[in-house]
Amino acid sequence: MVGLLLWLVRTCELPQLDVPHPLPGVSAFTSLLDLPYLRRGVQTHQFTSYDRAGDNYDADYFPLYKEADGACVLFDVYGPGCLYRLHANLWNGDLTGINIRFYFDDDTTPRIDMDVTRFFSPENPLGIFKEPYAHVGQGWRFVYHPFFFKRHLKVSLSKEPFGSTPLWDKLPWLGRYDQHPARRNHWYNFTFHTFAEATGIQSWTKPADMRPAAAFLDPGHNGEPPAPAPGAATHEREFELAPGASRETFQQRGSGVITALRLELDPADLAAAFDCNLRISFDGAGKPQVEAPLGCFFGIYRQRPDKWIVSRYVGVQGAKLYCYFPMPYWRGARVSIENMGRLAHRLRCAVETSGIRYPEAECGTFHAVYHRESPRTEGHDYRYVELRGEGHVVGHFTYRFDTSMEEDERTYFDDSDTPAIYGEGFEDDHNQGWGLRDATQAIYGSTGSDGGAGAVWRFFVPDLYVFHRSLRHGHQV
Repeated sequence: MVGLLLWLVRTCELPQLDVPHPLPGVSAFTSLLDLPYLRRGVQTHQFTSYDRAGDNYDADYFPLYKEADGACVLFDVYGPGCLYRLHANLWNGDLTGINIRFYFDDDTTPRIDMDVTRFFSPENPLGIFKEPYAHVGQGWRFVYHPFFFKRHLKVSLSKEPFGSTPLWDKLPWLGRYDQHPARRNHWYNFTFHTFAEATGIQSWTKPADMRPAAAFLDPGHNGEPPAPAPGAATHEREFELAPGASRETFQQRGSGVITALRLELDPADLAAAFDCNLRISFDGAGKPQVEAPLGCFFGIYRQRPDKWIVSRYVGVQGAKLYCYFPMPYWRGARVSIENMGRLAHRLRCAVETSGIRYPEAECGTFHAVYHRESPRTEGHDYRYVELRGEGHVVGHFTYRFDTSMEEDERTYFDDSDTPAIYGEGFEDDHNQGWGLRDATQAIYGSTGSDGGAGAVWRFFVPDLYVFHRSLRHGHQV
């Protein structure tokens, strides 16, 4: 298994454009230039129905708790905060007469009280269930929408969707999956942020205008470069890279921001993609903040080289590779490529910079880490990254082979021994369910999919994984 993780972490002024401070809500879906700002006062959490015994019986742990009237509570948080992502499988049981209910603040009457199937469908009368930020899959559904709460939010179902199957309360079940005496197949995961201050936060009363999010996340725009920022300049080089050689493709002193990185391989073969390493250093760092094979950084699946990742931010289009994450620097930046193989390769490289000014004390530096582990160690989590610092995980690419899809994601923030993010299956964590299938969306997808294998990606936008002291990000083996 191979993984690539992208994140930002804190480690002559140009009189051009100051980027405003990021705001939660719809703008969190759309503003690429906001990503370098650190999310101070923000914490990331997730409620899921994961099997507390570490197995795959998620439905045994479905509700957080039951209320006296039989209501099944899935989410109960005191604010302020924002629930961004609702991903669930409920459609393998009897949902007749089951409503989903949202209670905000001190309300005793829900502001949303709707048939749960209708809520998770294009027939939702609130108009919030629309592609590309909502989807009906084969046994699962999800919707991204900013549900703000100032003091409290509780989300419940009027009853648990188990149909005629009796409830199972003798936990945990340790036998074979197909011998479970009351097996059910529903699960959910809801991802949200909480805020240290309630300033400017108003609890949800009506749907936000999601048209900007729909336009930004339209997969038809994947790979399109963003509009040039003020003061944009392009630095281009073309060269042949001999075996063992390293070539600098860009170097600049002072402050600025890389807004686009484009490469073209000639020829575009596996040797060029995986023998050539990309290195990017900011502000005189002794160790590059970005170091990875070109194919892993940009999204080529080594097991199936005809399968490429094509996302909104990073991807591959034939021989052309692109990355549109903003990468600010304050004392200089250097981009180089080293040929670690035995063949010469020809490359064309373009680095676009702009005169955007980012305040150093309030922003992070772009990082990408590459990790490969095969075989994996049973009983020890596969770790994308473990570090100390302040920042947020933007997303990851994972290239999977010879593995299961049932590992649970486990992410720990700020020295906690308890994961704030505990998923219930690799495909579920990547906005799918019941195995991976080829899908190309702006912020998630997979290609070369075969059950648990494939090239898989998810960007945590708008639900960034925020950490303030430390991060351990990975999944169960």
